Amino acid sequence: MKSVLIRTVSFSLAASAIWALLPIIARPHGATGYGFLVGSFGAGALVGAAILPRLKRNLSVDAVVGFAIAVFALATLAAGQVHPFGPLCAILFVGGMAWIAILACLNVAAQTMSPDWVRARCLSMYLLALQGGMALGGTAWGALASKVGVPTALLVSAIALIAGLSTIRKHRLSARDLELDPSVVRD
Repeated sequence: MKSVLIRTVSFSLAASAIWALLPIIARPHGATGYGFLVGSFGAGALVGAAILPRLKRNLSVDAVVGFAIAVFALATLAAGQVHPFGPLCAILFVGGMAWIAILACLNVAAQTMSPDWVRARCLSMYLLALQGGMALGGTAWGALASKVGVPTALLVSAIALIAGLSTIRKHRLSARDLELDPSVVRD
């Protein structure tokens, strides 16, 4: 469970930048544009959820999460650089696909890597790590963006996401290196 928490905090602190700064990115497109951008992200998440079972058949959980984080980092970087509405919707669509892949894998790992007798407590810790990381990260990214600008803050966020990939080797989400109960996530 410790691996899931470390990976979740690492991701949520860095990934919260897009949510914290999206209203500023969408400002030139108005309230309706903001709604379409969030809708594009959500549509991408739906498509990502449909594709995820195929990815998990061909790749380990760690590989899916690592690949999705790299894609999300690119989407985060691009969201700070691209201003036309159509391409921005496409970027957020791809970001939504990566987002759901990451969170679905982390959530399943949190559930399956926890012993039955403490599963509810472990899930509460996972959700605290995820949502606490989003809250703290959002505050930090907003403060950074006010000093260096939104594009630079999103660049730093993308770098932080890529740097967070360094946690994969030591903190696995798959069962290959884990001596746990048979219900753990399998490669």
